[in-house]
Amino acid sequence: MDQLEKKFNEDMMKIYKTAKKELKYNANRFLQMISRDGGLQTAKNLLLKRKAQKALRFCG
Repeated sequence: MDQLEKKFNEDMMKIYKTAKKELKYNANRFLQMISRDGGLQTAKNLLLKRKAQKALRFCG
């Protein structure tokens, strides 16, 4: 993992911690994804899922 990816991973964890503290939103699944896949892959997976959902709506 290079420095930029490492920093991105740390920033993704900060997002989780901020949401939990300030919004009282406990995003356990998001935390599991970051812990298992890392921040970069989690972001890619979430973006791909969103893109697929938009495509399905367009086709339907």
